[in-house]
Amino acid sequence: MHELAVCQALLTEVERAAGQAGAAAVRRVLVRIGALSGVEPQLLARACGAEHEVPPNRLLCPACGSWRTALRAGDELVLQRVEFTAARAAA
Repeated sequence: MHELAVCQALLTEVERAAGQAGAAAVRRVLVRIGALSGVEPQLLARACGAEHEVPPNRLLCPACGSWRTALRAGDELVLQRVEFTAARAAA
């Protein structure tokens, strides 16, 4: 779980820097991890970076077979529409 917090902090910093630079997109992020940082580099790496649609409960990368995937969509729950019946006016 430590690496998840590190990833989130890195992404926050990347977003802040991109916003300050007025960037339209981030093309690449390079991270240097010191030997005494307490971070396991392999736990931060994505295996191949490919994007695919996968069936529910089978979140493995079809390109490389890695379980280190990032969910891009499909976990949303959207209230799309509400229909009402009008209340009767008081007599």
